[in-house]
Amino acid sequence: MTTQKLSRKQLYELVWSIPMTQLAKEFGLSDNGLRKICVKYDIPLPQMGHWQKVRYGKKIKQEKLGNFDKWVNTKIPISQSEANGQEHYLTKFAKRVKEMEQNCSKLLPVPEKLTKPHALIKAARVNLNAQKKRTNWRNLPECIHTNGDILAISVQKHNVPRALRIMDAFIKLVESRGHSVLNESDVTRFVVEGEKFSIRLREKHTRQNITDERWASTQLVPNNKLSIKYEYYMSKEWSDTGTLLEEKLPRIVAFFELKSQEIKEQKERNRIAREQAEVKRQIEQNLLAKKEWESKKRDLLIKCSKEWREAEDLRLFIRKIEDSNDKSEKVMDWLKWSRSQLNELDPLSEGIEALVTQFDLPETETHQNYTSYKS
Repeated sequence: MTTQKLSRKQLYELVWSIPMTQLAKEFGLSDNGLRKICVKYDIPLPQMGHWQKVRYGKKIKQEKLGNFDKWVNTKIPISQSEANGQEHYLTKFAKRVKEMEQNCSKLLPVPEKLTKPHALIKAARVNLNAQKKRTNWRNLPECIHTNGDILAISVQKHNVPRALRIMDAFIKLVESRGHSVLNESDVTRFVVEGEKFSIRLREKHTRQNITDERWASTQLVPNNKLSIKYEYYMSKEWSDTGTLLEEKLPRIVAFFELKSQEIKEQKERNRIAREQAEVKRQIEQNLLAKKEWESKKRDLLIKCSKEWREAEDLRLFIRKIEDSNDKSEKVMDWLKWSRSQLNELDPLSEGIEALVTQFDLPETETHQNYTSYKS
């Protein structure tokens, strides 16, 4: 059987109709590799001894295929790479960069002249062109910066055209991939499937020695090397090293696409972990409630036993009065009152079922059936 893609139902029907070792050979896989694919896609497998039972005509129980929304319309690739588990990050990265370079060739490379700039680029150009060339008190060059509500760019005045061309190409590439770049709370965000990443285009600096008559010091001076920086607690930066920044745009976009996917997968793992932790907490809470209730039941049992004994003694006493020949109104009223007290005291006055019901675990503490929990 050649490599192909199957639905979950198709693969499920195959693994329950053909032994795993035989089916795996038909796919050109090891039985362990095919088993890994089934586990990955939540496909139940026959237990040990299943095929021996089938051979001897014994009754078997086939586990049902669960309906999981995350696998709706999923086609499973029956291949060695799928059997080996997740694809290596660098392989996925290289594939994505290559695919982007092929499918987005009209947007690459970065043009030498800015044409039909994006609205964000137009606003940044106006903002940067309005600023004057800057030098510090030592007459060393400084960068000019866009205002907080404009695309985050920080470069020397003469590098503004190049910076705008790079960012324009970057934004157009991003939008062609279904993503977006926006300004939010004075920060430029690259948004990939709802995940937001803070970025800025900046000019890098070199530390330069400054010498005067009294002491030597250093100063950071812009060095004409541009970069796009991802700003978070462990920042990452792509710059004019090895190759120009213009040639690295597909690599930058690929990084954020995979980063977004990684974040979503981690969020899903966290969600599942929280759900499992909550289920475990509920189970432990219910087990503790049952344990505490067992202790309360023992106390209740002893209490009922004592009350029943007292009621029996009282019943004998009332019967003694009833057996007397005194039928006066006063005595009869007392007997009526005594019997009411007996009914309140006797734990069996409302019947045995009513008594036994008191020993049921209260509804609020009833142990629930958490079959989905996996330790």
